[in-house]
Amino acid sequence: MKWPFEAIEIINLPKDQDKATTHRYGPNTFKLHRLPVPKQGRVLGLVGTTGIGKSTALRVLAGKLKLNLNPPGWQEILTYNQGSELESYFIGILEKKSRAVIKRQYVDHIPRVAQGNTVGDLSGRELQRFAIAIAAIEKSEIYMFDEPSSYLDVKQRLKAAQAAETPLGSAEEIIETYT
Repeated sequence: MKWPFEAIEIINLPKDQDKATTHRYGPNTFKLHRLPVPKQGRVLGLVGTTGIGKSTALRVLAGKLKLNLNPPGWQEILTYNQGSELESYFIGILEKKSRAVIKRQYVDHIPRVAQGNTVGDLSGRELQRFAIAIAAIEKSEIYMFDEPSSYLDVKQRLKAAQAAETPLGSAEEIIETYT
C-alpha cells in the first residue's frame, strides 16, 4: 500500500537480537527493541498489538522508567545512546529543559487516584475525555497520549485526536500509542 506525503513510515523490528534490546524486565521476559526517536514539531505515533512495549517506551521517553542497562543509571543510558538523537533528547529530560506529560493508558484506574467523588462517578468514555483534557492543558514540551481512543466512539476519537495534536501548552513533540 502506498501512503501519500510519507504519512506513514514502517520500521521493521529485529526478530530476536540481544544487541538491539534496550530494556527487559527480567530473564526470559518481555524485551523492548530500540526506542522511537521523538522529533521536535512532529507527531510520533506508536501502533501495534498489545504487549509489544508501547507504554514502556513512553515511560522511558518521559524519564519515568530507566532502561535497565548494567548498571541502570542515567549516565549509562546517555553512554548507550551516545551520538544518537536520543542522547540529546534524554539530556533535555534530565536537565529539565524538556518536560513530558503522559496521558495514562488505563483511564479506569483514575477514580482510584483522583480526589473527590465526581471523578469516581464518570463512565469510561468520560474518564478518557477527562484524562485527555488534563494532559492537554498542562504546560509541557512533550505530550504523550497512551491509548487515547479507548472507550470513545468515532466522533469522540476525532475530537480526541484534535486535542492531542494541538494541546494548550507549548508542544515540541507529541507521541501517541494505539493498539
